[in-house]
Formats: sequence, C-alpha cells, structure tokens
Amino acid sequence: MAAYENTLKASPGSVRAALGVVRLSEAKKDTAKALEVARAARKFAPDDPELAHALGRLAFASGDHGWAYSLLQESVRRNPENADVLYDLAGAAYSRGQVAAAQEALSKSLQINPGLMRATEFQESIAWSSDPSKAEAAGTDIEQALKKDPAYVPALMASGLLAERKSDASAAQRAYEKALAKYPDFTPAKRNLTLLYARHDGSVTAPMLETAAKAREAFPEDASVIKAYGILLLRNGNFSRAVTALLDATRQLPTDPETIFYLGKAQNEAKDMTNARKSLQKALELGLKGDKGEEARRMLDSLAPKEKK
Repeated sequence: MAAYENTLKASPGSVRAALGVVRLSEAKKDTAKALEVARAARKFAPDDPELAHALGRLAFASGDHGWAYSLLQESVRRNPENADVLYDLAGAAYSRGQVAAAQEALSKSLQINPGLMRATEFQESIAWSSDPSKAEAAGTDIEQALKKDPAYVPALMASGLLAERKSDASAAQRAYEKALAKYPDFTPAKRNLTLLYARHDGSVTAPMLETAAKAREAFPEDASVIKAYGILLLRNGNFSRAVTALLDATRQLPTDPETIFYLGKAQNEAKDMTNARKSLQKALELGLKGDKGEEARRMLDSLAPKEKK
C-alpha cells in the first residue's frame, strides 16, 4: 500500500487514476488489489463519494458488511441521485437484515433509473421471502435463482418458507442456516430459526441459544420471538431468564394458553410454586389441550397443597 500512498501524496489528482485501477482490478476479480488501492486513495480523498462507493462495494465483496453499509450510506449522502450506489446500499442493508431499508433504497434507485433490471429483480426476490403466497407463486423462479447461485439469500429464505409450509422443518432449517452462512448478521434468518428451534423438542445448544438471543435483540416487540426465546431458555435450564422472557411474552399474548403454560412450567422449575399454580390453572381455563394440557394437570396435582394429617 505504501507505493500507492506515495504516488497519491505526490499527485493528489491521481485519485481519479486510482479509481481506474480499482475498477480494472475488480474486472479482473483481483479484489485484494482493488481494496488496497481504494484504501490508499481514500486517505487522500475522504470526502469523495465515488471512492466511498468503490470501497463500500469492495468491503461488501470481502464480507465486511457493516463497514460496507457505512461507506455506502456516506456515498448516498454525498451523491443521492446515483441509482447504482442506491442499489449497492440496498444489498448492504439487506445483508444486515434491514429489509425495509433495502426496499427503500431499491425504490429510490428505480425512481432514478427505472431500467435498472438488477434492482427490479432484487426487489422481486425480496418479496418472495417476505410473503409465503408470493414464494409459492414464484417457485420456479426460486429454483432457478438457487441453481444460478446456491447462496442467494432471498431465494434461500423463500425456500425455507416453502419448506415450512410443507412441514419440512429440516429443509427449512438448512435453508436458513445457509442464509446465515452467507450473511451472518441476517436477522430474519435468525428469527425464523428461533421459531423453528422452539417448535421442535430436543436439546438446546449454545449456538441455538445465541441465535435466539440475537433474534430477541433484533425483534424486541415480536411476541412470537420473545415466546420462542423463553421456551429455549426453559429447555436449556435457564429458568429465571425463561420466566422473565415468558412474562414479557404473556404481556403481548395474554390469552394464549401455550405461552402461559410455558410460563407456569418455568415458574415451577424456578421454585415459584404460587405463581406456577396460577399460570398453569389460567392456561387450562383458556383451553390448553393435548399433551400440554395433560402435563399442566400433572404439574398442578404435584403443586397442590398437601393436607396435614
């Protein structure tokens, strides 16, 4: 990098030439060289929106999605009418799970350049993964997208939704985990995985609980996520935190017998017998049935005050 910095120091006007080297290196798939030159040039032109765009694009290609998002936001602030920058900003936002921000950037991009087909295609593919009915209608398109790029996250998310509709939890989990392998901060995949983990019995691993905690943080008002997180904490043996999470969930789901059942179960494990009885009784009054209803009755029998002889 020192050689590039010396050249730029001697001739600040060569920043434009550096951008040419960056683009040429990108065309040759030499991301490392392009990134090196862009970093060096930015030291001498920190306010240049083209450099911020180039460096953001390269940071994204290198897997540093957070830095890419910051750089591309900066480029858009300085050059808000560039459809290509807005398109790249949408990709960076999406990689971090900020789906609404991605959709907004794509809409602005298409307002500026309605013929930008990649923006239209990206917009359509985001819709697949946001609406199961749209995913079903686009089944062939999703398959083709995954053949072209097996790590294409919108298609992976859509295929996960379709697998869930077919009650194929294993296939759905694989799809969401592949999405996270591509974009580790993609919070919608963390959310969907958290709900899947909670629906199926089994041991709770540390990575599963970490995924659920990140989903809880990303979706603080989502009652289904809060409930699932509480269930996973309960199954993991973290009873006091499970009670806290499930109490939060019942505030939003006050008539959901299953949520209140799990709260009672967590309270029982936490040795809060009085509140456990109240919760389990309420769950049954609200119509809890099946295996959980039977379990609630057994727990209530064990919690019933013993008569003194």
